[in-house]
Amino acid sequence: MLVTSQVSDLIQSESPSLVLGRYNGKLMLLVTGLEASKRRDFRDRKIRNSVVWVSEDSNQEQQILRMIAVRALRD
Repeated sequence: MLVTSQVSDLIQSESPSLVLGRYNGKLMLLVTGLEASKRRDFRDRKIRNSVVWVSEDSNQEQQILRMIAVRALRD
C-alpha cells in the first residue's frame, strides 16, 4: 500500500510520471507531467497537468486502470 509521501517520492517533477498502486483500500492511477498545448504560466513556461483515477479494488477495475496506464505509456 502506498502512503502519500511514497506517492510524492515516485513523481518526477521534470518529466511525465505514472504511478499505479493501491492506497487506503482503493486502486489509484496517477499520471503527471502532461503538457498543455497552448497554456503557459507567468514566466512563459508550459503548464503541465496531472490526472488521477481512484476506484474500488476489484479485478475488473484493476484491468481498466492497467489499460489506461498502457495507453498513457504508449502515447
